[in-house]
Amino acid sequence: MKPNSERQGVQQKDSKSNIDASDVHWVVNDSGELGVEIGGRYFFLYKGESLEYEDPKHDDATPMLVRTVGKREFGETQWPQKWIKAGRREDRYTETLIFHPGLSDGKPEDGDWRPL
Repeated sequence: MKPNSERQGVQQKDSKSNIDASDVHWVVNDSGELGVEIGGRYFFLYKGESLEYEDPKHDDATPMLVRTVGKREFGETQWPQKWIKAGRREDRYTETLIFHPGLSDGKPEDGDWRPL
């Protein structure tokens, strides 16, 4: 398993017009990972990247399973781990992302808040 940014042959789409919301289906796998299915391909949230399994099997060689996300299964939003551990939910998430050279992916400025 590799994040898409490290996979060879992965094409980057440069226009929003290639897909719309009806092409994206939210899923969960039997490892509890939240993901999306787009055009028969599955991408899972992994350390801020999109993970696509090359050979979707568990360590014991059994096939990884996937299904649609159920209503209220993940809540209305996927909450940050810090909130869950602290037992709270805030109106706005403003936690600063700390860049660690050699450990963090991307560039230091990738963690800066910017307009959507």
